[in-house]
Amino acid sequence: MKRLSSYLGFLSVLFLICLLCYFNSLKVPFQFDGVEYIKENPYIIGLVDKKDYASYFWQYRPGNINNRPFLNYTFTLNYYLGRDQTLGYHLVNLGIHFAASLLVFLVLKKVLELLRFKGVPLRKTQANLPFCASLVFAVHPVQIQAVTYIMSRSASLCAFLYLASFYCFLQALARKTRAPSPLPAQTKLFVLGMIVLSLVLMRVAMGVKLIAVSLPAVILVFCALFFVSRTHVAELVRRHKTGFAVTGTVLSALVLYKTLISPWKLLLINEAATSVYSRSQYFISQIKWCVFYYLKIWLFPFNLNIDPDVRLVASVSDLGFISALLLLAALLLFFRKQSRLVTFGLLWVILTLAPESSFVPLMDLVAEHRLYLPGFGFALVLTGLAADNRRWAALPIFLAVCLAAGVIHRNGDWLSEESLWKDATRKNPNKARAYANYARTLAMQGKNDLARVNFQKSIQLDPYYFESHHNLALIHIKAGDCDGGIEEHKKALLLKPDIVESMIGIAQCYKTLGDFKQSIDYFKRALEVRPSSDFILQELGLLYYFNLNDKETGRFFFVQAVRMNPGNPNKAVMEKLIRE
Repeated sequence: MKRLSSYLGFLSVLFLICLLCYFNSLKVPFQFDGVEYIKENPYIIGLVDKKDYASYFWQYRPGNINNRPFLNYTFTLNYYLGRDQTLGYHLVNLGIHFAASLLVFLVLKKVLELLRFKGVPLRKTQANLPFCASLVFAVHPVQIQAVTYIMSRSASLCAFLYLASFYCFLQALARKTRAPSPLPAQTKLFVLGMIVLSLVLMRVAMGVKLIAVSLPAVILVFCALFFVSRTHVAELVRRHKTGFAVTGTVLSALVLYKTLISPWKLLLINEAATSVYSRSQYFISQIKWCVFYYLKIWLFPFNLNIDPDVRLVASVSDLGFISALLLLAALLLFFRKQSRLVTFGLLWVILTLAPESSFVPLMDLVAEHRLYLPGFGFALVLTGLAADNRRWAALPIFLAVCLAAGVIHRNGDWLSEESLWKDATRKNPNKARAYANYARTLAMQGKNDLARVNFQKSIQLDPYYFESHHNLALIHIKAGDCDGGIEEHKKALLLKPDIVESMIGIAQCYKTLGDFKQSIDYFKRALEVRPSSDFILQELGLLYYFNLNDKETGRFFFVQAVRMNPGNPNKAVMEKLIRE
């Protein structure tokens, strides 16, 4: 009873701390791709409007970001209950974060319980390790992006399921370790049930975010550190060499098939990312920035940034890359002398970062939400080092208070896209994308003059950033400057020749200026890239029918437009013109 009351007390404290830290984030609106992914996602809207849950599930494809079924089901529930009212989404995100923080506590409690049973020596101060680690995990400002930014629910939800799966494995291991030999039938049933549940949770986690593939490696490392000796492994391999050989052959064949034959491949690649940098460049960049960015913001979580100004490392001769390797080697030597709990925390960080920070290129070199799951390892290392030294035993509590203040302050930057990107321009005065996104938010609010200044600043920093040219063209057109709009759209097309929106923008400008032949030329260029666009077909029909007085060609395009989209709002008008 006393133990239950202490658990409930901790539960209440943890919940109140999470609520206090994130209370000022509950009014944060949809931001960035959250608008497209949630408010305008046909999968989510279709689930609610058509209630076609079964067919949606079987449409799942790992390579389609819009088809993460278990993540989308949570967004669907929010959409069903509150449509685009963001309060419900934030409450779910906060609930997931609280549950993940609680699991940090439960996992470490179970780990310490197992280690005591196995006779591993533990200091008295390590009894507070679960409480301190879960507190640091819950209030660290690095976690904000995964909690406050609605779209980053994938990181926190995957981490919750990942930790739950690991906890089920620990439950099975603890029951088996404590049970007499041979195992009673009831114990066997419990162990089997926990292992099956662990596998199910891992599979569900992979349906949220593929980083869950690292869990088997984490389990192997945990067992190797605390439960299996080298002698035991060698004996196990000797006794079951046939089984290991067959298993190894099957796994190797599977890897070769997935790598060389399967259309989905072993590791899903972001094609847009591979067009910017290679696997090797991405990998060496990750080594540098994992040390000099991820480690830095976990130890010193100041100047957090939605769009960090980190650059690609082109070769292994880069001084920053060499320095990162030396520092990493020094850290590994240091951790060799620490407790195995602290070592496990470091290995957790490395293994859980690996899926997104190794050989699989992603568009952004770094992102704060990628540290959510590795945050368990960071929290274990920081608090474990303090627990190993009595003089530092109060450090985690002091850290938690300071970090909580940092969370409340940082959430203030997330209250609008304008404030968030304005903050990014202050912290990244030399990054074009920060100014471009700040300008975009200003333009959406009608602050066109200020938006123009920031788009021009973005172009000054990076003349090859085509998005800024495209958006600056829209500002010119809104101001009635078609010549300026055409000039900027053409610059965007020189940098990225397949931007249909720029082609359409130029075509409409030429139409406004009365140059109908040029307008038709650009509409036809757009049609080559997007041949099923009923809007482009309709515009071509109008130009031929009314402006060039070529009614036959105009009718041809009207027929094609109606055929492409029978629900076109101008269908009745076009059909009337077709009949004339």
